[in-house]
Amino acid sequence: IEVQMSAEGATYSRDQMNKLIDLAELGVGQLVAKQLAAVS
Repeated sequence: IEVQMSAEGATYSRDQMNKLIDLAELGVGQLVAKQLAAVS
């Protein structure tokens, strides 16, 4: 997963970026669980 911190319009705050990373981590965990279930 790649995270880019540049912006063209407005920048993200550190808190917003942390929330986005938390959301991405949750989604990746869900994808991994589904993949593991599919190959079981």
